[in-house]
Amino acid sequence: MKARMPVIAIVFPVLLQVAAGCKTTRSEEGPETLGSVRFSSSATGGTILDSRIKQLEELSKEYPKKSEYPYEMAGVYFQKEDYRESAKALERAIFIDPRESKYHYHLGRVYLQMRELKQAEEAFRRAVELMPADRYTGPHGALGYVLCQEGKWEEALAEYEACARIDPADPTPYYYMGCIHDRLGRSDAAVRNLREYLRRGGTSYRSAAIHLLGGYGLAPPEPEAGPVPDATPKGPGTAMSPDARERSAAMPTDLGDFPAAKGPDAPSARGGQPAPAESR
Repeated sequence: MKARMPVIAIVFPVLLQVAAGCKTTRSEEGPETLGSVRFSSSATGGTILDSRIKQLEELSKEYPKKSEYPYEMAGVYFQKEDYRESAKALERAIFIDPRESKYHYHLGRVYLQMRELKQAEEAFRRAVELMPADRYTGPHGALGYVLCQEGKWEEALAEYEACARIDPADPTPYYYMGCIHDRLGRSDAAVRNLREYLRRGGTSYRSAAIHLLGGYGLAPPEPEAGPVPDATPKGPGTAMSPDARERSAAMPTDLGDFPAAKGPDAPSARGGQPAPAESR
């Protein structure tokens, strides 16, 4: 294999600017919505949002044991880009119902938006703990994303390995694992995972993966004609169940409008999609 310095310095920032890249975390309701809750940017007028917050505050006073109201309030504050108040509202929801994973998941998103990585990591770890084991990839992908930003490469790798184990049909974790191995100077593992990403028909980061392989003097493999057979043994903890896959199919595969996509070092990234590697 052709020896070379890792080109990760050119391409790997793409990983740090995109969403976690795995299926979104889901509870009984999706994390992106709960009734009128939307943890995404919004064109809704400020007056309408302020009116909704006032209404939710009154409901919270009337029903102080219902965590749904501060949770919904957090979503409205997120739309207003008032992230500190969004975090406070989520913390209120968690105080009422500390075992609801989606509250911790969105708290992690809000902290990440504010670039408070330690708090984001803690929130995502708690979301992982509270989710059914080996059922959803979203919390693992989000945690892996934050760990990458903190330079905790081995821990991040473990989270993306979990994504690949839970949903073997998703090629995306292989791209991230290839990038991490490249960053750590493990050329064989980097090439193996990047080629696996392309072989499985990955498209979102295809140009970046080809660029990385080109740095090793390798051509990309031909993608398979059909879906990659799932050779993972069936049973608990080995693959996403048909039930979970059906529910997650309706959700974005990039965690929606993930806060990191609005970071100062990613002006061209939107909604979790990476900026083209060639422009870096």
